[in-house]
Amino acid sequence: MKKAIKLIVLLLVLGGLVAGYFVYTSSTKGDSTENDGENDVNTVIEVLVLDSATVNSIEYVFDEETVKLKKVGDVWQWAEDPDFPLEQSYANDMAASLSNIVANRVIANTLENEADFGMDDPNFTIKYTVSDGTEYVYTMGNYNQAAEGYYIKSSAQDCILMTRTNPVSPFVYTVLEMAVVDSFSAPDAESITKVEYVVEGKSNIITKDSTDVIYSDPYTYFVFDENGVKRGADGKASGEFMSAVSSISLGDVLAFKPDEETLEKYGLGEVKSLCLFIDYEVAVGEDNTDTSVNVTAKKNCKINIGRYVNEEGKTEYFANVDGSLLLYELRGGEELFTALEADFESKLVCPVLADGIVSFTVEAGEKAKTYTASDLEEKEEASTLLNTITSIISKETVEGEKGELVLKAVFDMGGDTLELKVYKVDEQNCIATFCGEDRFVDMEKIQKIIELIV
Repeated sequence: MKKAIKLIVLLLVLGGLVAGYFVYTSSTKGDSTENDGENDVNTVIEVLVLDSATVNSIEYVFDEETVKLKKVGDVWQWAEDPDFPLEQSYANDMAASLSNIVANRVIANTLENEADFGMDDPNFTIKYTVSDGTEYVYTMGNYNQAAEGYYIKSSAQDCILMTRTNPVSPFVYTVLEMAVVDSFSAPDAESITKVEYVVEGKSNIITKDSTDVIYSDPYTYFVFDENGVKRGADGKASGEFMSAVSSISLGDVLAFKPDEETLEKYGLGEVKSLCLFIDYEVAVGEDNTDTSVNVTAKKNCKINIGRYVNEEGKTEYFANVDGSLLLYELRGGEELFTALEADFESKLVCPVLADGIVSFTVEAGEKAKTYTASDLEEKEEASTLLNTITSIISKETVEGEKGELVLKAVFDMGGDTLELKVYKVDEQNCIATFCGEDRFVDMEKIQKIIELIV
Protein backbone atom coordinates (compact mmCIF):
# COMPACT_ATOMS: atom_id res chain seq x y z
CA MET A 1 0.00 0.00 0.00
CA LYS A 2 2.78 2.45 0.92
CA LYS A 3 4.54 1.82 -2.39
CA ALA A 4 1.36 2.53 -4.32
CA ILE A 5 0.72 5.74 -2.40
CA LYS A 6 4.27 6.99 -2.91
CA LEU A 7 4.15 6.18 -6.61
CA ILE A 8 0.90 8.11 -6.96
CA VAL A 9 2.43 11.06 -5.13
CA LEU A 10 5.48 11.02 -7.37
CA LEU A 11 3.39 10.84 -10.52
CA LEU A 12 1.35 13.78 -9.30
CA VAL A 13 4.57 15.71 -8.79
CA LEU A 14 5.83 14.77 -12.24
CA GLY A 15 2.59 15.20 -14.07
CA GLY A 16 1.03 18.15 -12.29
CA LEU A 17 3.69 20.81 -11.76
CA VAL A 18 1.31 23.49 -12.92
CA ALA A 19 2.96 26.22 -10.87
CA GLY A 20 6.47 25.17 -11.80
CA TYR A 21 6.26 23.92 -15.35
CA PHE A 22 7.92 26.00 -18.05
CA VAL A 23 6.88 26.22 -21.69
CA TYR A 24 9.89 27.16 -23.77
CA THR A 25 9.55 30.80 -24.91
CA SER A 26 11.17 33.23 -27.33
CA SER A 27 13.56 34.50 -24.64
CA THR A 28 15.66 31.36 -25.11
CA LYS A 29 14.66 30.49 -28.62
CA GLY A 30 18.05 31.40 -29.93
CA ASP A 31 19.53 28.36 -28.22
CA SER A 32 16.90 25.89 -29.37
CA THR A 33 17.02 23.44 -32.21
CA GLU A 34 14.98 23.74 -35.38
CA ASN A 35 12.32 21.25 -34.32
CA ASP A 36 11.83 22.88 -30.89
CA GLY A 37 8.17 23.64 -31.53
CA GLU A 38 7.33 20.14 -32.69
CA ASN A 39 6.22 17.17 -30.63
CA ASP A 40 8.12 14.47 -32.50
CA VAL A 41 7.55 11.27 -30.52
CA ASN A 42 9.25 9.16 -33.17
CA THR A 43 12.62 10.86 -32.79
CA VAL A 44 15.07 8.98 -30.56
CA ILE A 45 18.20 10.78 -29.42
CA GLU A 46 20.81 8.67 -27.68
CA VAL A 47 21.97 10.76 -24.73
CA LEU A 48 24.17 8.11 -23.13
CA VAL A 49 24.57 4.44 -23.92
CA LEU A 50 26.58 2.17 -21.62
CA ASP A 51 26.88 -1.48 -20.77
CA SER A 52 24.54 -1.79 -17.77
CA ALA A 53 26.91 -4.32 -16.21
CA THR A 54 29.53 -1.56 -15.82
CA VAL A 55 27.30 0.58 -13.55
CA ASN A 56 28.63 -0.05 -10.03
CA SER A 57 27.16 2.68 -7.81
CA ILE A 58 23.90 4.62 -7.72
CA GLU A 59 22.80 7.51 -5.51
CA TYR A 60 19.49 9.41 -5.49
CA VAL A 61 17.00 11.02 -3.12
CA PHE A 62 13.41 9.83 -2.85
CA ASP A 63 10.82 10.68 -0.19
CA GLU A 64 13.46 12.79 1.61
CA GLU A 65 15.75 9.75 1.91
CA THR A 66 19.18 9.51 0.30
CA VAL A 67 19.55 6.06 -1.23
CA LYS A 68 23.04 4.75 -1.96
CA LEU A 69 23.63 1.42 -3.67
CA LYS A 70 26.92 -0.18 -4.63
CA LYS A 71 27.87 -3.26 -6.58
CA VAL A 72 30.27 -5.78 -5.06
CA GLY A 73 31.18 -8.39 -7.64
CA ASP A 74 27.87 -9.23 -9.25
CA VAL A 75 25.76 -8.36 -6.21
CA TRP A 76 24.15 -5.02 -5.42
CA GLN A 77 24.23 -3.90 -1.79
CA TRP A 78 22.91 -1.05 0.29
CA ALA A 79 26.06 1.04 0.76
CA GLU A 80 25.35 1.67 4.46
CA ASP A 81 25.00 -2.01 5.47
CA PRO A 82 25.83 -5.05 3.32
CA ASP A 83 23.61 -7.22 5.56
CA PHE A 84 20.50 -5.52 4.20
CA PRO A 85 18.48 -8.04 2.09
CA LEU A 86 18.33 -5.98 -1.11
CA GLU A 87 16.12 -7.31 -3.88
CA GLN A 88 18.49 -7.33 -6.86
CA SER A 89 15.88 -6.59 -9.51
CA TYR A 90 15.43 -3.01 -8.28
CA ALA A 91 19.11 -2.10 -8.69
CA ASN A 92 19.37 -3.98 -11.99
CA ASP A 93 16.41 -2.04 -13.39
CA MET A 94 18.03 1.22 -12.27
CA ALA A 95 21.33 0.31 -13.91
CA ALA A 96 19.55 -0.64 -17.13
CA SER A 97 17.70 2.69 -17.16
CA LEU A 98 20.87 4.72 -16.60
CA SER A 99 22.84 2.84 -19.22
CA ASN A 100 20.46 3.74 -22.02
CA ILE A 101 19.26 7.33 -21.63
CA VAL A 102 17.31 8.60 -24.63
CA ALA A 103 15.37 11.76 -25.46
CA ASN A 104 12.89 12.89 -28.11
CA ARG A 105 14.16 16.39 -28.68
CA VAL A 106 17.06 18.76 -27.98
CA ILE A 107 15.57 21.86 -26.32
CA ALA A 108 18.67 23.99 -25.78
CA ASN A 109 22.21 23.43 -27.03
CA THR A 110 23.73 25.11 -23.97
CA LEU A 111 23.18 25.15 -20.23
CA GLU A 112 23.16 28.95 -19.95
CA ASN A 113 19.42 29.08 -19.15
CA GLU A 114 19.08 25.75 -17.38
CA ALA A 115 17.23 27.38 -14.46
CA ASP A 116 14.39 28.14 -16.88
CA PHE A 117 13.84 24.40 -17.19
CA GLY A 118 13.94 23.65 -13.47
CA MET A 119 17.52 22.43 -13.38
CA ASP A 120 18.48 24.81 -10.53
CA ASP A 121 16.03 22.99 -8.24
CA PRO A 122 15.52 19.64 -10.01
CA ASN A 123 12.79 17.20 -9.18
CA PHE A 124 15.21 14.31 -9.39
CA THR A 125 19.01 13.97 -9.46
CA ILE A 126 20.76 10.64 -9.87
CA LYS A 127 24.51 10.19 -9.48
CA TYR A 128 26.15 7.01 -10.67
CA THR A 129 29.56 5.63 -11.55
CA VAL A 130 30.81 2.95 -13.90
CA SER A 131 33.68 0.48 -13.58
CA ASP A 132 36.30 2.81 -15.11
CA GLY A 133 35.62 5.36 -12.35
CA THR A 134 33.65 7.84 -14.47
CA GLU A 135 30.84 9.56 -12.60
CA TYR A 136 27.67 10.67 -14.36
CA VAL A 137 24.84 12.88 -13.15
CA TYR A 138 21.34 12.54 -14.57
CA THR A 139 18.88 15.34 -13.75
CA MET A 140 15.15 15.76 -14.31
CA GLY A 141 13.77 19.30 -14.26
CA ASN A 142 10.26 20.59 -14.86
CA TYR A 143 7.43 18.95 -16.72
CA ASN A 144 6.14 20.74 -19.84
CA GLN A 145 2.42 20.17 -19.79
CA ALA A 146 1.82 21.53 -23.27
CA ALA A 147 4.52 19.36 -24.84
CA GLU A 148 3.79 16.46 -22.49
CA GLY A 149 7.48 15.95 -21.80
CA TYR A 150 10.13 16.15 -19.06
CA TYR A 151 13.19 18.39 -19.30
CA ILE A 152 16.32 16.35 -18.62
CA LYS A 153 20.07 16.73 -18.80
CA SER A 154 23.04 14.41 -18.45
CA SER A 155 26.57 15.28 -17.46
CA ALA A 156 27.57 13.43 -20.63
CA GLN A 157 26.22 16.34 -22.74
CA ASP A 158 26.01 20.12 -22.23
CA CYS A 159 22.43 20.59 -23.40
CA ILE A 160 18.81 20.46 -22.27
CA LEU A 161 16.66 17.70 -23.71
CA MET A 162 13.09 16.54 -23.49
CA THR A 163 11.75 13.04 -23.07
CA ARG A 164 8.14 11.93 -23.15
CA THR A 165 8.72 8.82 -21.07
CA ASN A 166 8.92 8.91 -17.28
CA PRO A 167 12.69 9.09 -16.79
CA VAL A 168 12.82 8.15 -13.09
CA SER A 169 10.21 5.42 -12.65
CA PRO A 170 12.80 2.82 -11.50
CA PHE A 171 13.90 5.17 -8.68
CA VAL A 172 10.64 5.68 -6.76
CA TYR A 173 11.66 3.43 -3.87
CA THR A 174 13.17 3.93 -0.44
CA VAL A 175 15.68 1.39 0.82
CA LEU A 176 13.14 -0.44 2.99
CA GLU A 177 10.78 -0.76 0.05
CA MET A 178 13.48 -2.69 -1.82
CA ALA A 179 13.97 -5.31 0.89
CA VAL A 180 13.59 -9.01 0.18
CA VAL A 181 10.71 -9.62 2.56
CA ASP A 182 10.47 -12.73 4.71
CA SER A 183 8.52 -15.61 3.26
CA PHE A 184 6.20 -15.84 6.27
CA SER A 185 2.72 -16.94 5.28
CA ALA A 186 0.24 -17.99 7.93
CA PRO A 187 -1.13 -21.49 7.24
CA ASP A 188 -4.85 -21.94 6.67
CA ALA A 189 -6.90 -22.66 9.77
CA GLU A 190 -7.71 -26.26 8.87
CA SER A 191 -4.03 -27.24 8.57
CA ILE A 192 -3.02 -25.80 11.98
CA THR A 193 -2.49 -28.57 14.55
CA LYS A 194 -1.25 -26.50 17.48
CA VAL A 195 -0.69 -22.89 18.45
CA GLU A 196 1.31 -21.93 21.50
CA TYR A 197 0.73 -18.29 22.28
CA VAL A 198 2.82 -16.44 24.85
CA VAL A 199 1.31 -13.28 26.31
CA GLU A 200 3.50 -11.23 28.67
CA GLY A 201 5.63 -14.28 29.42
CA LYS A 202 2.74 -16.68 30.09
CA SER A 203 2.45 -19.66 27.74
CA ASN A 204 -0.90 -21.05 26.55
CA ILE A 205 -1.60 -23.87 24.10
CA ILE A 206 -4.50 -24.75 21.81
CA THR A 207 -4.02 -28.10 20.12
CA LYS A 208 -5.81 -30.80 18.15
CA ASP A 209 -3.89 -33.51 20.01
CA SER A 210 -6.34 -35.52 22.15
CA THR A 211 -3.65 -37.60 23.88
CA ASP A 212 -4.24 -38.01 27.63
CA VAL A 213 -7.76 -36.60 27.44
CA ILE A 214 -10.31 -38.88 29.15
CA TYR A 215 -13.20 -37.93 26.90
CA SER A 216 -12.44 -36.31 23.56
CA ASP A 217 -15.16 -37.25 21.07
CA PRO A 218 -17.04 -33.91 20.87
CA TYR A 219 -13.93 -31.76 20.70
CA THR A 220 -11.73 -30.59 17.83
CA TYR A 221 -9.40 -28.51 19.98
CA PHE A 222 -8.01 -28.86 23.49
CA VAL A 223 -6.45 -26.49 26.01
CA PHE A 224 -4.54 -26.83 29.26
CA ASP A 225 -6.03 -25.46 32.46
CA GLU A 226 -4.06 -23.64 35.17
CA ASN A 227 -3.03 -27.01 36.64
CA GLY A 228 -1.67 -28.29 33.33
CA VAL A 229 -4.59 -30.67 32.72
CA LYS A 230 -5.67 -30.97 29.09
CA ARG A 231 -9.37 -30.22 28.60
CA GLY A 232 -11.76 -29.88 25.72
CA ALA A 233 -11.79 -26.42 24.17
CA ASP A 234 -14.74 -24.31 23.16
CA GLY A 235 -15.17 -25.06 19.46
CA LYS A 236 -16.46 -21.64 18.40
CA ALA A 237 -13.83 -19.62 20.25
CA SER A 238 -10.99 -21.92 19.15
CA GLY A 239 -12.14 -21.91 15.53
CA GLU A 240 -12.32 -18.11 15.47
CA PHE A 241 -8.83 -17.91 16.97
CA MET A 242 -7.38 -20.29 14.36
CA SER A 243 -9.06 -18.26 11.61
CA ALA A 244 -7.55 -15.08 13.06
CA VAL A 245 -4.09 -16.72 13.15
CA SER A 246 -4.42 -17.82 9.52
CA SER A 247 -5.45 -14.31 8.45
CA ILE A 248 -2.42 -12.37 9.71
CA SER A 249 0.10 -11.19 7.12
CA LEU A 250 3.13 -8.95 6.91
CA GLY A 251 2.69 -5.37 5.72
CA ASP A 252 5.29 -2.73 4.88
CA VAL A 253 8.82 -2.98 6.20
CA LEU A 254 9.31 -0.34 8.90
CA ALA A 255 12.88 -0.88 10.06
CA PHE A 256 16.05 -2.87 9.49
CA LYS A 257 18.01 -4.01 12.53
CA PRO A 258 15.72 -2.07 14.91
CA ASP A 259 17.41 -1.09 18.17
CA GLU A 260 16.07 -1.98 21.61
CA GLU A 261 14.33 1.37 21.99
CA THR A 262 12.42 0.85 18.75
CA LEU A 263 11.48 -2.70 19.68
CA GLU A 264 10.21 -1.60 23.09
CA LYS A 265 8.17 1.17 21.51
CA TYR A 266 6.38 -1.27 19.20
CA GLY A 267 5.80 -3.93 21.83
CA LEU A 268 8.58 -6.20 20.58
CA GLY A 269 11.12 -5.77 23.35
CA GLU A 270 12.34 -8.47 25.70
CA VAL A 271 8.73 -9.20 26.71
CA LYS A 272 6.67 -9.24 23.51
CA SER A 273 3.00 -8.35 23.37
CA LEU A 274 2.43 -11.76 21.78
CA CYS A 275 4.51 -14.65 20.42
CA LEU A 276 2.95 -17.29 18.19
CA PHE A 277 4.48 -20.75 17.70
CA ILE A 278 2.43 -22.40 14.96
CA ASP A 279 2.51 -26.10 14.09
CA TYR A 280 0.75 -27.13 10.89
CA GLU A 281 0.64 -29.80 8.21
CA VAL A 282 0.97 -29.53 4.43
CA ALA A 283 0.22 -32.04 1.71
CA VAL A 284 3.38 -33.37 0.07
CA GLY A 285 4.31 -35.98 -2.51
CA GLU A 286 7.08 -38.55 -2.46
CA ASP A 287 9.46 -35.94 -3.90
CA ASN A 288 8.50 -33.56 -1.04
CA THR A 289 6.67 -31.15 -3.33
CA ASP A 290 3.25 -29.78 -2.47
CA THR A 291 0.51 -31.88 -4.09
CA SER A 292 -3.10 -32.82 -3.52
CA VAL A 293 -2.25 -36.36 -2.40
CA ASN A 294 -3.17 -37.36 1.12
CA VAL A 295 0.40 -37.36 2.47
CA THR A 296 1.35 -34.70 5.00
CA ALA A 297 4.50 -33.20 6.39
CA LYS A 298 4.75 -31.32 9.68
CA LYS A 299 5.95 -27.71 9.60
CA ASN A 300 6.18 -24.87 12.08
CA CYS A 301 6.84 -21.16 12.23
CA LYS A 302 7.26 -18.47 14.85
CA ILE A 303 6.28 -14.81 14.73
CA ASN A 304 6.62 -12.09 17.35
CA ILE A 305 3.84 -9.53 17.47
CA GLY A 306 3.72 -6.13 19.13
CA ARG A 307 1.13 -3.41 19.50
CA TYR A 308 1.45 0.30 20.05
CA VAL A 309 -1.07 3.06 20.73
CA ASN A 310 -0.23 6.07 18.56
CA GLU A 311 -0.77 9.74 19.36
CA GLU A 312 -4.33 9.60 18.00
CA GLY A 313 -5.17 6.78 20.39
CA LYS A 314 -5.34 4.17 17.63
CA THR A 315 -3.74 0.78 18.26
CA GLU A 316 -1.28 -0.32 15.59
CA TYR A 317 0.24 -3.78 15.20
CA PHE A 318 3.76 -4.86 14.25
CA ALA A 319 5.67 -8.07 13.67
CA ASN A 320 9.09 -9.61 13.51
CA VAL A 321 9.55 -13.07 11.99
CA ASP A 322 11.82 -15.17 14.16
CA GLY A 323 15.43 -14.79 13.01
CA SER A 324 14.72 -11.84 10.70
CA LEU A 325 16.40 -8.41 10.85
CA LEU A 326 13.29 -6.66 9.55
CA LEU A 327 10.40 -5.06 11.43
CA TYR A 328 7.00 -5.05 9.70
CA GLU A 329 3.56 -3.62 10.01
CA LEU A 330 1.11 -6.47 10.72
CA ARG A 331 -2.21 -6.94 8.98
CA GLY A 332 -4.96 -8.69 10.95
CA GLY A 333 -3.56 -7.78 14.37
CA GLU A 334 -6.77 -6.33 15.77
CA GLU A 335 -8.78 -9.44 14.89
CA LEU A 336 -6.09 -11.66 16.40
CA PHE A 337 -6.01 -9.87 19.75
CA THR A 338 -9.82 -9.76 19.83
CA ALA A 339 -9.95 -13.54 19.33
CA LEU A 340 -7.44 -13.97 22.16
CA GLU A 341 -9.85 -12.39 24.65
CA ALA A 342 -12.12 -15.44 24.52
CA ASP A 343 -12.20 -18.12 27.21
CA PHE A 344 -11.08 -21.17 25.25
CA GLU A 345 -11.81 -23.84 27.85
CA SER A 346 -15.09 -25.56 27.11
CA LYS A 347 -17.81 -25.02 29.70
CA LEU A 348 -19.77 -28.11 28.66
CA VAL A 349 -20.03 -30.53 31.57
CA CYS A 350 -21.35 -33.63 29.77
CA PRO A 351 -20.62 -33.28 26.03
CA VAL A 352 -21.84 -36.70 24.88
CA LEU A 353 -22.42 -37.10 21.16
CA ALA A 354 -25.85 -38.46 20.22
CA ASP A 355 -24.60 -40.49 17.25
CA GLY A 356 -22.36 -42.58 19.56
CA ILE A 357 -25.09 -43.55 22.04
CA VAL A 358 -26.54 -47.08 22.11
CA SER A 359 -28.77 -46.25 25.07
CA PHE A 360 -28.85 -43.96 28.10
CA THR A 361 -30.56 -43.99 31.48
CA VAL A 362 -31.35 -40.97 33.65
CA GLU A 363 -32.27 -41.30 37.35
CA ALA A 364 -33.44 -38.72 39.89
CA GLY A 365 -34.59 -40.12 43.23
CA GLU A 366 -37.24 -42.72 42.43
CA LYS A 367 -37.66 -41.46 38.87
CA ALA A 368 -35.80 -43.17 36.03
CA LYS A 369 -36.02 -43.21 32.26
CA THR A 370 -34.16 -45.25 29.63
CA TYR A 371 -33.96 -44.45 25.91
CA THR A 372 -32.29 -46.22 22.99
CA ALA A 373 -30.63 -44.86 19.87
CA SER A 374 -33.81 -45.39 17.87
CA ASP A 375 -35.78 -43.45 20.51
CA LEU A 376 -33.54 -40.46 19.89
CA GLU A 377 -34.65 -40.44 16.25
CA GLU A 378 -38.31 -41.21 16.86
CA LYS A 379 -39.25 -39.63 20.21
CA GLU A 380 -39.02 -35.90 20.80
CA GLU A 381 -38.88 -36.30 24.59
CA ALA A 382 -35.76 -38.47 24.26
CA SER A 383 -33.83 -35.94 22.19
CA THR A 384 -35.05 -33.06 24.38
CA LEU A 385 -33.81 -34.79 27.52
CA LEU A 386 -30.42 -35.62 25.98
CA ASN A 387 -29.95 -32.10 24.60
CA THR A 388 -30.77 -30.60 28.00
CA ILE A 389 -28.21 -32.84 29.74
CA THR A 390 -25.43 -32.29 27.19
CA SER A 391 -25.93 -28.52 27.25
CA ILE A 392 -25.17 -28.19 30.99
CA ILE A 393 -22.39 -25.63 31.38
CA SER A 394 -20.08 -25.06 34.31
CA LYS A 395 -19.97 -21.87 36.35
CA GLU A 396 -17.35 -20.24 38.50
CA THR A 397 -16.21 -22.17 41.53
CA VAL A 398 -18.30 -21.50 44.65
CA GLU A 399 -17.83 -22.59 48.25
CA GLY A 400 -19.42 -25.88 49.17
CA GLU A 401 -19.02 -29.64 49.16
CA LYS A 402 -20.88 -32.53 47.58
CA GLY A 403 -24.14 -33.28 49.30
CA GLU A 404 -27.10 -35.39 48.25
CA LEU A 405 -26.96 -37.18 44.87
CA VAL A 406 -29.83 -35.57 42.93
CA LEU A 407 -29.22 -36.80 39.37
CA LYS A 408 -27.44 -39.65 37.64
CA ALA A 409 -27.11 -40.37 33.90
CA VAL A 410 -25.41 -43.43 32.42
CA PHE A 411 -24.52 -43.59 28.70
CA ASP A 412 -23.85 -46.86 26.90
CA MET A 413 -21.50 -45.90 24.03
CA GLY A 414 -21.29 -49.39 22.57
CA GLY A 415 -18.34 -50.67 24.57
CA ASP A 416 -17.62 -47.69 26.81
CA THR A 417 -19.85 -46.48 29.59
CA LEU A 418 -19.89 -42.81 30.58
CA GLU A 419 -21.47 -41.63 33.82
CA LEU A 420 -22.67 -38.25 35.03
CA LYS A 421 -23.45 -37.67 38.71
CA VAL A 422 -24.82 -34.43 40.15
CA TYR A 423 -24.64 -33.59 43.85
CA LYS A 424 -26.51 -30.80 45.59
CA VAL A 425 -24.42 -28.12 47.32
CA ASP A 426 -27.16 -25.64 48.25
CA GLU A 427 -30.41 -24.29 46.77
CA GLN A 428 -28.59 -22.59 43.90
CA ASN A 429 -25.56 -24.78 43.22
CA CYS A 430 -24.59 -28.35 42.43
CA ILE A 431 -21.39 -30.23 41.69
CA ALA A 432 -21.47 -32.32 38.50
CA THR A 433 -18.95 -35.15 38.12
CA PHE A 434 -18.24 -36.48 34.62
CA CYS A 435 -15.23 -38.56 33.52
CA GLY A 436 -13.42 -37.80 36.76
CA GLU A 437 -13.87 -34.03 36.58
CA ASP A 438 -15.91 -31.96 39.04
CA ARG A 439 -17.67 -28.80 37.83
CA PHE A 440 -20.01 -26.41 39.63
CA VAL A 441 -23.38 -25.96 37.86
CA ASP A 442 -26.66 -24.15 38.49
CA MET A 443 -29.31 -26.06 40.40
CA GLU A 444 -31.94 -24.47 38.17
CA LYS A 445 -30.58 -26.31 35.12
CA ILE A 446 -30.52 -29.64 36.97
CA GLN A 447 -34.09 -29.12 38.13
CA LYS A 448 -35.24 -28.76 34.51
CA ILE A 449 -33.66 -32.16 33.70
CA ILE A 450 -35.39 -33.77 36.67
CA GLU A 451 -38.73 -32.38 35.48
CA LEU A 452 -38.19 -34.00 32.08
CA ILE A 453 -37.98 -37.49 33.61
CA VAL A 454 -41.61 -38.53 33.33
